[in-house]
Amino acid sequence: MEIHEALDILQRIAASYTQFDLTGEIGERRIEVWSSHLMKMPYKPVLERVNQHIIREKFPPTIAEVSVKVQTNNEFLDEQSQWREQVKQEKKAGNHKTFVDHLSPELKKKYGSFLRK
Repeated sequence: MEIHEALDILQRIAASYTQFDLTGEIGERRIEVWSSHLMKMPYKPVLERVNQHIIREKFPPTIAEVSVKVQTNNEFLDEQSQWREQVKQEKKAGNHKTFVDHLSPELKKKYGSFLRK
């Protein structure tokens, strides 16, 4: 999320809840703390959570209540999925190699003793 989007979120909350004050020293600190967290999240899902909170709750949200986790790619799981697909294709072609046969040489070396058991 960009800074202008984080500020939009904060202004929506402040416009909906009078106790969520963005003025003075506390307001400046609130903007700083919230912005630093909000900018690590995607705008649209957070906006949706804020809007739902406004509709349902009479008190302003906490950061935890509107936060959305950013999904990260897990390279190992992606590689494992690719290996499984390779094995499936090989079996269809009549080649009955094992999963281990499709591992990279680095992984075979690293986990060799484990794989032999």
